[in-house]
Amino acid sequence: QYADLYDFAPVGYFTIDQAGVIEKANMTGAAMLGTVRNQLVKKPFMHHILKEDQDIFWKHRRTVMDTNTQQTCEIRLRTKSGDVAYVQVQSRSAVEPHQECAEQKIFMAVIDITERKILEDRLAEAYKLKAIGTLAGGVAHDFNNLMMGIQGSTSVMRFDLDDDHPHIEHLARIDAEISSASKLTRQLLAFARGGKYEVYPIDINEMIETSIDFFSHTRKDIEIKTDLQENLAAVAADTTQLEQVFLNLFINAADAMPDGGRLGIRTNVVAMGENQNRSHHLPAGDYVRITVSDTGVGMIEATRKRIFEPFFTTKKQTRGTGLGLASAYGTIRNHRGFIEVLSRPEQGTTFTIYLPVTDAKSVRSKKAIPEVQKGTETILVVDDEPTVRKLVSELLGHLGYQVMLAASGNEALARYRQNRQQIDLVILDMTMPGMDGRETFSGLQQIDPDVRVLLASGYSLQGRAEEIVKRGCRGFIQKPYTLEQLSHNLRTILDQS
Repeated sequence: QYADLYDFAPVGYFTIDQAGVIEKANMTGAAMLGTVRNQLVKKPFMHHILKEDQDIFWKHRRTVMDTNTQQTCEIRLRTKSGDVAYVQVQSRSAVEPHQECAEQKIFMAVIDITERKILEDRLAEAYKLKAIGTLAGGVAHDFNNLMMGIQGSTSVMRFDLDDDHPHIEHLARIDAEISSASKLTRQLLAFARGGKYEVYPIDINEMIETSIDFFSHTRKDIEIKTDLQENLAAVAADTTQLEQVFLNLFINAADAMPDGGRLGIRTNVVAMGENQNRSHHLPAGDYVRITVSDTGVGMIEATRKRIFEPFFTTKKQTRGTGLGLASAYGTIRNHRGFIEVLSRPEQGTTFTIYLPVTDAKSVRSKKAIPEVQKGTETILVVDDEPTVRKLVSELLGHLGYQVMLAASGNEALARYRQNRQQIDLVILDMTMPGMDGRETFSGLQQIDPDVRVLLASGYSLQGRAEEIVKRGCRGFIQKPYTLEQLSHNLRTILDQS
């Protein structure tokens, strides 16, 4: 019975002598190292420890022998197959009974903690990415306000110039740069999980084929193989952002195959239960799984762990910002999905994306190009940034509106209370110190349940902004916005009965 308890215990038992040589081992310990018992006895236990952790175990063993106290340490073992196991070692020293020679022995209980260490690493990585995401979101918000000032100034200048004016070309160039800068902030906001804009059911296969068609013209030396499941279920997503995700993955794969190679894209629907999704923090259900694999140079583990960090890149300074995969991570998580990566040097890389299935049928988005529409109503502009207030006031003036200004939520409530009959609409900034947009909107509704509010934010229509819209806010506009977009949003709300 003792032999059975010893051999079939859920932990590995080892007895080593003062020199660290294994004298006894149970079957669990041998299985943990991927070998059999007779191949362990009379061999140093140190031979199974990763080189980087051997000093830890040596000090652990010396402390146990010198102090005759129970000690614990964590080390990594190398199995016979080459895999690495994280273990916790609990040791005590004693003189083994019924022995002629009273030599001191060390009795060790070795507990496999590999799964726990993996979960701890994932948790630490998630906390780190969350902190970086918060920082990235704050930078993007401030950057959007700066661009709002530039965008507003160019809109005002263009409004007063004829189409053949020599400055029109320069203003168009500035607008193009603002558009590029806006894409950069959208990447930052996507990483910060605040960048999902227009969401509707889409066909992932169709979107992937469009991205492949665009990418294939850039690298003729890469063979593209697809295995796309027919009649694939739709997912609720922002097409523009998902297209950017896959283009980023394709471009990174191309960079990993400078001399050509093979790129594989596969889609299928998988059903995932609670246990499968626990480590990904996803609800159980059906998911569209997209796999993107390449035959490139692969990555070392240290690089793989950092690829989703913003501004981390292995490319030359002139070839990348380090935001591509960071924004891909944020975009997928923002769509209630998950992205993971497997890679080894010289063995290629595989990205796997999971996106929840929606019951709705896929549709195509239709974007109308707004034209400048004027008005004569009175607008209350609420924004804590003086530059933004001034520029929005000028934009509204050029459109024919009467303007009132408020620099805070409290000031906005006071002005609206005093001028309720004159104010036709409120343009309300979402993020303000003190009383933010949500609290200000609640205060406005208490004064006037039918108040008409256009919410403006550098963040997307998600989270708190989405909550305000559901509570009766009439519209939402993303900063930085153009004169045409502002006029269109205003008339859409004001012309409603």
